[in-house]
Amino acid sequence: MAEAQRDILKYENQIVENRLALISMCDTARQEQVNTYQKSLVYLPPPPSPSSGTTTA
Repeated sequence: MAEAQRDILKYENQIVENRLALISMCDTARQEQVNTYQKSLVYLPPPPSPSSGTTTA
């Protein structure tokens, strides 16, 4: 399970890095449009919220 989670995080990280690299190559007037378009193509889970931690009783 931990290995699968590690792989998921690794690939999510690569997606974000590549998306940001592509955006940085765009004209500043088009960056937001390209970013919005890219986000519409892929699903990235939202970052974990601080309150989503598990507690043990």
